[in-house]
Amino acid sequence: SFCLLARATMVGTERNLLLKSSRYGDGPEPEQTDVQKPFNPISSFWNSVKAFAGAGTFALPWAIMNAGMYLGVAGTICIAILSRYTLQVILECARKLGPTTTYGDIAKASFGRKGEVLICALLLVVTMSVNVAYLVLIGQNMHDLFPGLPSVAWIFVAVPIASLLTFLPDLKYLGFTSVLGALSLIFAMITVVYYGLSEHLNEPIENYPPARVDTLALWFGSAAFFFCNHITVVPIANASGDPKRFPFVLDCTMVFVTVTNLIFAAMGYAFFKDETDGNIIANLPNTGVIVSIVRVCICVELLFSFPLVNAAGLTVLLSTSEFFRSNFAPFLDGYQEEEYDSVNNKAPEDRPILSRNILFYLVRVGIILFLGIVASSISFFGLFVSLVGALMLASAGFIFPPIFHIILFPERSKWRKALHVIIVVFGIFATSLGTYQAIEGIVEAIQTGDTGKSPH
Repeated sequence: SFCLLARATMVGTERNLLLKSSRYGDGPEPEQTDVQKPFNPISSFWNSVKAFAGAGTFALPWAIMNAGMYLGVAGTICIAILSRYTLQVILECARKLGPTTTYGDIAKASFGRKGEVLICALLLVVTMSVNVAYLVLIGQNMHDLFPGLPSVAWIFVAVPIASLLTFLPDLKYLGFTSVLGALSLIFAMITVVYYGLSEHLNEPIENYPPARVDTLALWFGSAAFFFCNHITVVPIANASGDPKRFPFVLDCTMVFVTVTNLIFAAMGYAFFKDETDGNIIANLPNTGVIVSIVRVCICVELLFSFPLVNAAGLTVLLSTSEFFRSNFAPFLDGYQEEEYDSVNNKAPEDRPILSRNILFYLVRVGIILFLGIVASSISFFGLFVSLVGALMLASAGFIFPPIFHIILFPERSKWRKALHVIIVVFGIFATSLGTYQAIEGIVEAIQTGDTGKSPH
């Protein structure tokens, strides 16, 4: 997301994940006040972990396969370090602009209204792409459970359920699903490791290719999909209670998710070798109670994560489009809940659970139906994740943050500016190559009917 995407990977609610709806157009910004909150490092740590954990975890073993064992492990560590640095760059930009700053606000301060619209379009596409990844995973897992129905059919079974869940204007009612998501992910990882150790670990490490240059760009896209959570880091830092102390929490998070997911990815590739699927859960057998429970848990978790990510994308439209805000907001007499409460003179707990705006429902049904159609055409999960990671998330993580920093901090040293230029050049090169190779792989997969399991 973070997806997955989660989820994705992505954390927060409809109102604070990406953009504050109070910031429209080019008018004067509302005065910001620094409200003191108690610093909560434990909650912030797990919020940060959830931003990374998700659909990207299941594609990492496939990423290691495309880079080779040694290069994949070493490269993933380097991407994690680079991502941690550019996350810090985004946090520095946010602190300069104010305590309620979002990624879109940073773009607006750097490039003006046109820059904000460009970034918002990017964020919208990212969130919708993560939703597509969720539907693809649901279809694949349900097809493995019930082979009598194709994955496309299961995707369209999931579409009305996902639509109903997006009808909730206040996503606090889905707060319990964060625990379900964490437990489902841990259960799935343990099951893969257990099954691999008992059935597939039969080759010494030296038998695995140390490096693969021909498909290295596919590894980059998948690694970027997992690590480039720059869109969500600012709201998580703001919610921590003390953004200045949050970087230490982020350090702990990066170490934890890198170590655990890298071990899982390396072991997953070691188990299944060049048969490693873009969704490693597909490598599990289609029989067995435990494996079936894993697949059901994953599908349920993805369904409940779907409205969180979808709402984040629609918030982009509500924040930047007056037309969309005037016609498709859940409460037309005030999009923000504090505006709604003041207009209707109601306490927050008295506000309606559901919207009375029919267009609010129709636009969600239409968008999710379209996402289902897109998902039904995708049978190559790993390649799709690589494309989204390389084209969109890598841009948001490795290209734009250094540029923002150069513009907003012109007084910084020439050495740091030079470092940022190098990162931007790397980001452009890796993004271009990763996007090209992912599209090439998708075209080849469509022509040959392959699912993108192994390009070798």
